[in-house]
Amino acid sequence: MVIGVAAKALAPKLISLQVFALTQVAMDIEPGVRMAMDSDVLHGWSHTLAGAIPVALASAVAWKILERRRIWRWTFDPITPAMLWSTCFVGTWSHVGSCQASCRKSLSIQATFWSACASLV
Repeated sequence: MVIGVAAKALAPKLISLQVFALTQVAMDIEPGVRMAMDSDVLHGWSHTLAGAIPVALASAVAWKILERRRIWRWTFDPITPAMLWSTCFVGTWSHVGSCQASCRKSLSIQATFWSACASLV
């Protein structure tokens, strides 16, 4: 959410924190399902730049459905189509970037750990 808050500060008329949060949850559905299935690989097709596109589109559709049903609609400014689309893509693509960076760091830590273990043997 740090990226979403920073983007909102830089472009308040193009970013919605509500939609950004929705995209973050949508991006983590695949890893959640994979965890439930006890898979070894958590981040699959949706955690690529190309795979984030259908997630962004699904998030936009989901937001339009939710927007019609939310009871608090009079307390927030309406979300324009430009705001919706830009936030969906910023949200999904930033999620991919942050996951890839953390995965690389995690793999580096694991490699260091295993090489240290191997040197002990």
